Amino acid sequence: MPPVNVEDVNAFIQLAMKEAGLKNEDAMEKVFELLAAKVHPLVLGAVQRSREQIAFLASNLMKCHLNDATMIENAVGVLTRERFSHDYIISRREAKEILKLNIIEPEKALESLIAELLNAYTKLHELNIPYNPEMYLSASDSGIFDFNRGIIESNDLTHVFRTRKELKRVQIMQQMQPGVPLSVTAYQERVMQEGWIEENSI
Repeated sequence: MPPVNVEDVNAFIQLAMKEAGLKNEDAMEKVFELLAAKVHPLVLGAVQRSREQIAFLASNLMKCHLNDATMIENAVGVLTRERFSHDYIISRREAKEILKLNIIEPEKALESLIAELLNAYTKLHELNIPYNPEMYLSASDSGIFDFNRGIIESNDLTHVFRTRKELKRVQIMQQMQPGVPLSVTAYQERVMQEGWIEENSI
């Protein structure tokens, strides 16, 4: 059975309510029975627990910055129940108009600096480059490479979460057809070291 996530379960129930128009208790009971027949009840329980945990964490994080309980409840509700997935990108306009957050419109000079910083992080983490071991190995069959995966900066310090990997190009035999082995290029990866390090050369 494929993995089950919070959004998929909620989407199924919303489909029954909104698209099929099922709203009375008997109809929704049958929908839930159908869902439980396809997905183990313990998995459904884990999904609900995950959803409640997400809401709890979001609420606590927002309390560090806001004292308005109504605003927090509204924002958490939108984030955990009214959007399609956790990787949904919230625009500045949506954060201001729907989540009612205190969004500041930066001046052009500051906005330009923010864009420059984003571009610097994009380059540091190679966000625009699809990962391909061949790009790093080139003509070599093996090598050790560093990958920057996170960064925290303050006025005087820069820390980077860096993973050091050993990459190897290997040949493996696969049997594509009975009695016809075929040599295929594959890659082995071994994490040698990772963690936060102070990096002031960036």
